[in-house]
Amino acid sequence: MTNNIEDNLLLFEETARYYQSLQVTNNQETLVQFLKETQEIFGCIPTDAKTRISEIMGMSTIIIDKIISMYPSLTNESFQTEIIVCSGASCSSKNAHKLLSEIQALLQIHPGQVTKDGRYKLTTKPCMKQCKKGPNLMIGNVLYHNIDSEKLKTLLL
Repeated sequence: MTNNIEDNLLLFEETARYYQSLQVTNNQETLVQFLKETQEIFGCIPTDAKTRISEIMGMSTIIIDKIISMYPSLTNESFQTEIIVCSGASCSSKNAHKLLSEIQALLQIHPGQVTKDGRYKLTTKPCMKQCKKGPNLMIGNVLYHNIDSEKLKTLLL
C-alpha cells in the first residue's frame, strides 16, 4: 500500500485494465484476486473501486459485498488495528466467547465490523495454535494469552 492517493489511483487503474483485458466475467476466483489486489493498493476496498470492479467483472456491487463478507481478510473499511479473538474449541472452553462479548460491548461492534473511529476491526479465528495458553487474543501483530476482563480493558482502553 502506497501513501500517495494519486499513485494509488494510477496503480488501481493499471490493475483494472489488466483484469479487463482478461475478459473474464462472473468468476469468483478472479474476483477475489482482484479484490485482494485492490485492498493491497488502498488498505480496504473503497466504494468507487468496487463500482469499477463490478463493471469489469459483470457482477453487481451487492454480490461483491456478499463475497467480501465471506472473506475475513477483505474489508470495505479502512482500520488501524485488527483484533482477532481465538474461537477454537480449547479457547472457547476457557471463556473466549465471554471475551468476544466483552470486546463487542466495549467497542460497539461485531466480528467483521470496524469501529466508527476506524481504530479497530474485530474478527475471529478458529485456532491460533496456542491452546494451552488460552483464551488468546491478537491485537495488531501481538499475541496475548490468558486474557481476562481486566487485561482486556488495559489493552483496549
